Amino acid sequence: MSRCYRMALNPIPNEELVEMALDYNAVALVGDYTANEKAWIHTIGSLRNANWRFHLVDPDHAGESFNELPILGSVEEIRNYVPLIQIMDTTQKEKWFELASQRMEVWGDIQMIWMHKNNAITQRDRDDAHAYGWSVIENECLAKKLSEKSPSAP
Repeated sequence: MSRCYRMALNPIPNEELVEMALDYNAVALVGDYTANEKAWIHTIGSLRNANWRFHLVDPDHAGESFNELPILGSVEEIRNYVPLIQIMDTTQKEKWFELASQRMEVWGDIQMIWMHKNNAITQRDRDDAHAYGWSVIENECLAKKLSEKSPSAP
């Protein structure tokens, strides 16, 4: 039985998931950046300060740039390891989960989904994530956690 499958069947406390996720050092930010530009800017700043590798994914704005970074249309376009997906908004959460599931079918590298703070999901969403072997982090701010781990971050 894979580690991720066991994690989904026997949920690990959120605090432990956060610690595990902070060790990945790579993330894809997925969502509609126009829904909350301030949160995107804050998160990008924290990722840069923590020297994380990250990509922006927003299918509706593919080919554009945000904060001097290219916006991809799909997580499948990312050509390196992506263990963590942060869903930045729930405006189209089914679409964001679908993007992540498509990546899993091709790459099989996603370990966790981190819901940006204050983005509610349903039990069905959690069950769908667990069906893919993903753990879900909720009610935590990635930027804040990076700042706590790395005091030089904003």
